[in-house]
Amino acid sequence: MKWLLSFCLICLLSLYSNFVLAQPITFTFGASDDNQSTITKTVSGVTMTLNNQQPSNAFYADTDGLGVLWNATTPPPNADTDGFDISFSSEVQLLSYNVGFVQELDNDESLTFTNGTSTSIENSPFTTDSRNFATQFCVAANETINVMAGGVDVNSTTDVDILQFITITVESSPSSPAPAPAGIPTLSEWGLLILALLFMTLGTLYLLQPKFRGGIFEQER
Repeated sequence: MKWLLSFCLICLLSLYSNFVLAQPITFTFGASDDNQSTITKTVSGVTMTLNNQQPSNAFYADTDGLGVLWNATTPPPNADTDGFDISFSSEVQLLSYNVGFVQELDNDESLTFTNGTSTSIENSPFTTDSRNFATQFCVAANETINVMAGGVDVNSTTDVDILQFITITVESSPSSPAPAPAGIPTLSEWGLLILALLFMTLGTLYLLQPKFRGGIFEQER
C-alpha cells in the first residue's frame, strides 16, 4: 500500500507544479508599434515598457518586428535607433528573443542589455531565428534595463544596418510569485486531484487500521 501513497504524492506534486511554476511570457512586436516613443504591452499580468531615448524619439516597427538596431535611410524621421530602455512591472528573468529581420549587417554589431549589476551581451552574427539571452539575468520590478547597440553609426547616410526583434520572452523570477495563475484546472485535472486525494485517504486509513477485509476497515478486538 505504501507504493500507492507514493504514487498519489507524485501525482499531486506534478499537478501542483503545473499550476505554480512560472510560465514563459512572450511579448510580440508589430506594425502597431511603429512611430511610438513609448511602447507598453501587457501579457499574463506583466507589463513591459520600452522607452526610446534617441533624438528621433520614436521606434520603427513593421510586420518584421521592432527595430532594435536601425539606421536605414528610410523611412524618416524615425529611422535611428541604437539604444532604448526596457522595464517590467514584475520581477522577471530574461529568457530569449526572436529576430524577425536583418539587413546589411557587417557581423560586428552587438546589443548590450544591462541593469547596472548584470549584463547580457548579444553578439553577431544575427540571423532570423530564436536565441536565448547570453546571460539570462533577473531584473526587479520597474528596474530599468538599458539596451545599447554597438558596431553601428546611426548618423551614417550610406551604411544601412537593420536588426528587428519580433518577440522578447521572459518568465516570472523564481524569487517572486507569478503575477497571475498559470491556469484553472480542467475537469480531468480536478478528477485526478480528487482521485489522488481519495487514494491517499484510503491509504492513510489502511496504515492506521490493523485489518483491511473486503474493502471494510475493522478495529482490532
